[in-house]
Amino acid sequence: MAPFDVLLCEPGESIEEASTIVQPDLLVLCDSSKLTDVGVVGGPDFIIEIQSPSTAFRDQVEKKVLYEKHGVKEYWIVNPETLEVFIYRLKNDRYGLPEPADLRNTTPVSLVPGLELQVKEEI
Repeated sequence: MAPFDVLLCEPGESIEEASTIVQPDLLVLCDSSKLTDVGVVGGPDFIIEIQSPSTAFRDQVEKKVLYEKHGVKEYWIVNPETLEVFIYRLKNDRYGLPEPADLRNTTPVSLVPGLELQVKEEI
């Protein structure tokens, strides 16, 4: 179902008052108590954003800060033209430097042991 809202509420802010709403391209939610009739309330566990020229700044800067602040454990920014991905993993409530990867190769999702993503071209 798309678009799908993620409400990132500030402390003391109710769902109805949520001032920050994002619609990630893909998300994984492990805590079903965050799922409501209006979407996800709080940070999902894993988010992938597919970058385009018009969203690059928002994905790389604004959303990175938001997702870090709201506890998104793993955040991937994917360039669909080059299949490069920058992976941010939350450690001690902070994202460190991004880990670059290439989706033409298998890329592990650290949040789900044994899960790897890879893009294969059709022949």
